[in-house]
Amino acid sequence: MTRCRWCGMDSRDPDVCEWCKRVMATGQPAPPGYKPSSPTSPPTPSSEPTVATTLPTAPAAPTSPAQASPSDVVATPMAPPGVSATPMGPATPPVTATPMAPPSAPRPTPTTTAPPPGQVRILYEIHEGLPFYLRLERFLAVVVPLAAINVLILSQRPEWALWSNLVYFFILGMWMPGSHLIGTIDDAEDYRDVALVMVLSLFCCGPVGALVIYFLASGLLALILKTDINWSLIGLLLAYTIARIVFDMVLILIDFEEVSDFIRIGFSFVDFFLVVALFGGWLLGGIVRSD
Repeated sequence: MTRCRWCGMDSRDPDVCEWCKRVMATGQPAPPGYKPSSPTSPPTPSSEPTVATTLPTAPAAPTSPAQASPSDVVATPMAPPGVSATPMGPATPPVTATPMAPPSAPRPTPTTTAPPPGQVRILYEIHEGLPFYLRLERFLAVVVPLAAINVLILSQRPEWALWSNLVYFFILGMWMPGSHLIGTIDDAEDYRDVALVMVLSLFCCGPVGALVIYFLASGLLALILKTDINWSLIGLLLAYTIARIVFDMVLILIDFEEVSDFIRIGFSFVDFFLVVALFGGWLLGGIVRSD
């Protein structure tokens, strides 16, 4: 028996496979009418009669088209013995190498875009805080229009000067910490300084004198006792003094007030009430301010 290397079946003919009808050496189909070189001779009939000992069997069922004879089956060629079968998978697309640009070629620009200036500004303000000029701008955007309205009221109704000034300075004191231009009242030293300014305004002098005396006193204490200067209170008194000068000048120009009423040394309830409204607004503004 010779194994056919094309279909893998054992053939009795060493030259042509009796199954796939191919030449063993070349794999070409055998020529038509080819006879096997060494056919198997049929068995020699015996001289003695043979007695049938098998029972008759039922006739075989007709062969269906799906059942073909061995000669009609086309065998699939097998791989050589040394080659292992590998399951077929999806074809992998070839990877193409990207050529590198020469050193003199321009570099590609990044596709990501910078955030808008407004977003950068908000992030900077959250991390570093608002710059001073922006805080001053926000403060003036509120107090200057209110000051113009108060000047109009004083020029038309000077007898309402006390109540109009009380409302204005309360809003001024509340908006200064609200705009983050100054700090809030945090510790006992702030309350001590506020009480000192209130005493100066009630018993000693007007807004200009109170500002000068407090500034000199806090500077001396900072040099002697190494304490911190309350710049928030100084800034609040500076804004209060400038506004008082503007409003009193309006009252002086319409002959409702004398210059001596503004530059005075002595007791005054009016200045005390205005300072109380100013510090009350400062305290409330520090409470409601969102940091």
